Amino acid sequence: MNKTIIEEAKASLDTNIYHHLDAKYRNLIFKKLLNKQSINLILNTLNINQDVFTKKSERIDFDKTLKNLVDFTGGNINKDDFKENNDFWFTYYENQISDGNLCIGYAGLSIVYAGYEFGRELYENEIDEVTVNSDPYNWSSLFYGSLVYSGGTEDIAKIDSSKNYIYWIFFLNNYENSNFLFKPKYFSIQHEDIAFQRVQKFEKGINPAIDRLYLSMYDKLTRAKFKLECKTIEVFIISINNSFSIQIKADGQSLDNTKAYFLNVELDLKPLVQEIKENMYSIAKNEGAWFDSKYILDKQDNLVSNFNFDNKSDCHVKFVSISDFREEIEKFPRNKEFTKEWLMDIIR
Repeated sequence: MNKTIIEEAKASLDTNIYHHLDAKYRNLIFKKLLNKQSINLILNTLNINQDVFTKKSERIDFDKTLKNLVDFTGGNINKDDFKENNDFWFTYYENQISDGNLCIGYAGLSIVYAGYEFGRELYENEIDEVTVNSDPYNWSSLFYGSLVYSGGTEDIAKIDSSKNYIYWIFFLNNYENSNFLFKPKYFSIQHEDIAFQRVQKFEKGINPAIDRLYLSMYDKLTRAKFKLECKTIEVFIISINNSFSIQIKADGQSLDNTKAYFLNVELDLKPLVQEIKENMYSIAKNEGAWFDSKYILDKQDNLVSNFNFDNKSDCHVKFVSISDFREEIEKFPRNKEFTKEWLMDIIR
């Protein structure tokens, strides 16, 4: 695909009041990617959606819908069985929408319509209904996904345009990536252990504030590597309201508490990580803020980070009080769909 087309597509998001990707560009991309790569792209784009399932049964039903499509694209079921299953789930999620469960219905239909689009030769009589056409708001897998990502709405005028923009930029940035392969979220792990998918990131290119903080963390860890004469440095931080604790490893070995304390004083990490938390939270406030974070500067001087928003650990039990959790959620409130049961029990 001509890179100019992609740049035009990105620019078109700014001219649409809802930051929605015009059908002109969606058609061009689908014509280019009418193969398994296209379905991988669709599924991965949908995979950045909020986790909208508050009940385990809802999530399991969604998994079954998803597995039907993955099995078909992988050649594990025949087209007749796939079509029968896909049509069943279409009716099921239409009923969910009728019952007012908009996000659940839209999430399921995003997968169902991805099946229609990938297996369009199976639906010759329905091609006009399921194919993206000149109407930019015609239903399609990606459009349903954008509705879920925006929080679910019956009124297009109420769509969250800022989240819609993030969603379509993700699609355009990744459509040509040959390594952009679909990995099911739920098939091989226990549902209770799943961390909700989020759009909050700490990496270069998100926005100027994050860029500045990223470079500041990079500079501090570079100084720490030089001081400790190590090849890799890893910093693990718990920051929940007034509770702040830090663990530092040099070449995989933990520093003793005294050495870690004085290094932290020298680097002054506490205000930096607090600012990182606040700026990440501003990207998507409905997702809540992280509880602990890890920053690694490796042998090649690559800065890697990851964040825990959802899970309670033994370290939390040891260092964090119930009141700290409650006050943290007051400072950084999150939507119900991003609140696990253990946290719900604390803040009730």
